[in-house]
Amino acid sequence: MKGFVRAMYQTKGGINENGEPIAAVKTWGEYITCQYAANTLSNKGVYVGGEFQESSFTITLKDMSFKADFIQLSNSRNELVCEKQVLSLEVLESVKRVKITV
Repeated sequence: MKGFVRAMYQTKGGINENGEPIAAVKTWGEYITCQYAANTLSNKGVYVGGEFQESSFTITLKDMSFKADFIQLSNSRNELVCEKQVLSLEVLESVKRVKITV
């Protein structure tokens, strides 16, 4: 299916010069067109920290410079499909695509 993906960027919090805490700020990047498919097999996923995490979606996009730890996936009508942590991100040089597993 066709849709849109965008990355979440987070600035680190800290303490200002008066000793007051500064909250971390989360912002969303721009929408990038993509193709996505729902995972229907229970054996698709990755091991993270010694635990198997089953993937929900496989996403491909043309932006070879795309990098993210957390993404928002929307369908072609710009309706939210999911907000998930990226399990794996692969650059597919031979087909000039980036494959994201969430």
